[in-house]
Amino acid sequence: MIRLNFINGSGPDCGNIPSLVKEYKNLRPNEKVHYIHNGNTTDDQYEFRSISNHLQQQGHVTIFEYGNIMKIRSNISDNFDSNAGPMIKKHTHDAISSHPNTRRQLRELCKLRGVGVSRASMLLATIFPNDYSMVDLPRIRAFINWYIPQVSSYSKYANLITLFQTYDTINGYIEYTEVINQLSQSLGIPHREIGMALWAYDQLQI
Repeated sequence: MIRLNFINGSGPDCGNIPSLVKEYKNLRPNEKVHYIHNGNTTDDQYEFRSISNHLQQQGHVTIFEYGNIMKIRSNISDNFDSNAGPMIKKHTHDAISSHPNTRRQLRELCKLRGVGVSRASMLLATIFPNDYSMVDLPRIRAFINWYIPQVSSYSKYANLITLFQTYDTINGYIEYTEVINQLSQSLGIPHREIGMALWAYDQLQI
């Protein structure tokens, strides 16, 4: 595991996380997830506070909710066949009930058609925003750029490069999550907001 040292909650660009979260919202002003609660369609934006409570209490993700979560990244939902709803309900239920066993959760979610680790991380970050961050190329690229200045040995540098190469595998995501958790605990910031900051940081470097 990569161990990064945070002194009094500080780290590379850590002081800029609130401003980066604000920048994320500026760059993605229409990001929201629609879900149905008590028969009414409800919107939840950015931090996923209300939808996460809803999904944890519900114990599964419906096909409607699943399609809207997938739109977060691509803005295009999948076309589902008639069997998709029960499968989504089953595997998301098994993933939620397996919390906090990240490996088991990922394995369950990756049984869904078209879902790899990156998409599974979207589901986990929506259901458990305090514990998981989305992972994709922009976020992992920003993550590496944040932490390379801290690396003081070849072995840690090699670990970072390996993480970059394997972020879309179950082992790679677990490693990524453990390091994000160090930062989350050090700063008192949910995983979801750190993921938002990483994405904004990457976009500002382009």
